[in-house]
Amino acid sequence: MSRFNYCYKLIFNSDVSHAWIHLHRCVEMLAKTKGESFSSIFMRIEKKFKFDRSNIAKFPDLETIKKIVISLKDERDDFLRELNELVLERKAEKRTGKRISSNKDFLDIIHKQAMYNPQKKDCFYWRKQRQINK
Repeated sequence: MSRFNYCYKLIFNSDVSHAWIHLHRCVEMLAKTKGESFSSIFMRIEKKFKFDRSNIAKFPDLETIKKIVISLKDERDDFLRELNELVLERKAEKRTGKRISSNKDFLDIIHKQAMYNPQKKDCFYWRKQRQINK
């Protein structure tokens, strides 16, 4: 079981605060899978589900978190389905002897995944963020 699926399942058996943490982990895993930034995915779901993670009064409730994570899972499943189709096409190309892929979609996805490099966040980073947000 992937880390995304593990956190996905935990959300449905958690209270709001733990579900919020697991949601962040799901977003992190989706970002890694798609090669997108964590912030871009979070901004997209904030707009779609009308909440604001910078304002504690506008945090989503448990039901909204469940809807969000279902949406993320659907997005991830669609992406993985598309990626698997591209990988099968690439394998077929290799069987015919073509060593370099000409499929731009496949190359873009692989490049984005390879370039994904999340910012390391140690305890000092979070302390600094707390000071900034006060």
